[in-house]
Amino acid sequence: ENILSRRQIEGFAREGYLVLKSAIPKVLWQASAARVLSELATPGAIVPGGSTANSGFQTLGKLDGKYGASREMSELLTDPQSGLGLAVAALMNEKSIKKAVGG
Repeated sequence: ENILSRRQIEGFAREGYLVLKSAIPKVLWQASAARVLSELATPGAIVPGGSTANSGFQTLGKLDGKYGASREMSELLTDPQSGLGLAVAALMNEKSIKKAVGG
């Protein structure tokens, strides 16, 4: 059974983002948020990019990509308490996050 509804998947395809309330336990998102804030404070960590479609800003920046390979991001995706990995896998039409990322 898919963790996401067809409507959620279609909304993600159309809007480029998906809100999943309570998908990630507090202990996991707090560590991840602290890492993101740390990255934002690092000179050179923000590079040009992103989409202005949903932001309301004329220009944007995005993190340089190091966060994606961090322990905190890995935990968000793979921890059994987190629904994020299942949601990402569903968006990629896979049954598990390990299959989605080739693991």
